Amino acid sequence: MTTPEDSRLARDELTKTEIAARWFWILGPLAAAWAQQELSYALVTWACVNGMLLLLSLPALLALAVTAIAAAMSRREYNRAAPESPGSSRFFAITGLFVSALSAALILAMWLPTLLIDPCRR
Repeated sequence: MTTPEDSRLARDELTKTEIAARWFWILGPLAAAWAQQELSYALVTWACVNGMLLLLSLPALLALAVTAIAAAMSRREYNRAAPESPGSSRFFAITGLFVSALSAALILAMWLPTLLIDPCRR
């Protein structure tokens, strides 16, 4: 009895959703790190004027969530990929895990000054 997964592996073709998911594993964490920096910078003036400094941590938390989702998806694919699966499966999974780890470190490094230094000080 064959499963849908077996038939997908046999034909070595990926659906558009699978292709988009694989690119998300790599580009999602990088885009999240970029968006975190841009949003944090854009919100500083507004947060300082309104006394809502906690708002400055929101972009970092959202970016870490996107990065964690991409890492979880990559890890699931890495654990699921069989030796006979297309070579891109394992490559994208490993690359996604690596990029997610680097992006998480970058997001945390960019978030630290917000936590340790008063962003409203001029």
